Amino acid sequence: MADYTTQISVRPGIQAEQNNIRQLAIRVKGDEVPGVMDSGTHDIAVLPAGAAVVGAKVVALSNASGGVATLKVGSASVGGSMTAANLAAGKVCVQVPNGGTQTYSSDTQKLSLNVTSAFTALDTLVVVDYIPVPEITERG
Repeated sequence: MADYTTQISVRPGIQAEQNNIRQLAIRVKGDEVPGVMDSGTHDIAVLPAGAAVVGAKVVALSNASGGVATLKVGSASVGGSMTAANLAAGKVCVQVPNGGTQTYSSDTQKLSLNVTSAFTALDTLVVVDYIPVPEITERG
């Protein structure tokens, strides 16, 4: 497993608060971090402690080439496989947790891109929707 969380940054000013749902936006650009396109599990962000992921959107900013990948939170997949055809420029892959449920942890969790077949080009914006459980339960 490769950890790219120090090389791939969360986009500043994009986090949003909306009806107790938070969003975390991450730009995954293969020409800036080439290893993220290789086969394997690549950590791309760290979710805050107590985040319950309820879905994600993957926006293709340019055409992907080759490759197949899934998003994971911890060991659980968020949605199905994304191929180069799904990641053509201008497309949005809406990913929901498999079976409608997702694991929840009171600890921080890694958001990973699990690449099962290598990409030769990749430029996406990954937007993760999550519920900040501790913040809500502590409101009183």
